[in-house]
Amino acid sequence: MKSVLTRKKTGRSDPTGSLRFYFIYTKPKAMTFKILTPHERRLAKSYISPNAFLALVGDALLSGDPLSVVRMGDGERILLNATANADPDAVCGAFDLAWRQRMGIEGITNGLLHDRILRAGNECQYFAPSVSGLTQPAYDLYRYFEARDKYVDNFFVNVWDQDAKAELFKAAGRVLLLHGNRGLADAMQIRARDRFGVKVEYLELSSWQQAELVSNKALISEAKLVLFAGGPASKYIAEKIAEMSAVPKVVLDLGNTTDKWTFA
Repeated sequence: MKSVLTRKKTGRSDPTGSLRFYFIYTKPKAMTFKILTPHERRLAKSYISPNAFLALVGDALLSGDPLSVVRMGDGERILLNATANADPDAVCGAFDLAWRQRMGIEGITNGLLHDRILRAGNECQYFAPSVSGLTQPAYDLYRYFEARDKYVDNFFVNVWDQDAKAELFKAAGRVLLLHGNRGLADAMQIRARDRFGVKVEYLELSSWQQAELVSNKALISEAKLVLFAGGPASKYIAEKIAEMSAVPKVVLDLGNTTDKWTFA
């Protein structure tokens, strides 16, 4: 299902207004089936759907409450395995140089990378490990992190349509993008301004070495909605930005789907 979040003026003194949803059925993605273990059944029942999470995100934006979500998949799982028993002081050599540079982890030590990934998943308000991990071992991230009562379906970024994204931008009024691609940021800034009258701020985040400085700058931003893609070693800043900012923020980890938020 896809949903669209709209903001409707109520005429009351409450400036946040109210939320209205409508739903459109779409064909779900194919998923591998197997007989689930009791533990896996509990996990499956604990997932917050993309539409339900959209409602929570919209509520947080209009209520002025902080919210953070971190998504993870097979890449983080491979890195956790690769660094678990490696020399913590040695530089991580997982994958190849081009991939490490693209993911912003080139030069980081095994120990720091391992700790940052665990911090990201354990400290964020909402954790979205790949739901594919329920039936596909290559995506199983649950055993690495503290157990939770609820998880978010990590495919929410694929399910939310352009109208839903636009309404989130308008509900926020001001957006902050943390990303390594200046061209992508320019496209988002221009279209958000011209179509919705929304200002998009931009801070470059392309390496693990920038994470602390970028997060500190984000704390003083007036943006209510923060979209970011910082690679595995920078996801841990999500909760800090959401909770410690002067203006409470909704922080969404978009990862490699960020280009779908430029309204092209």
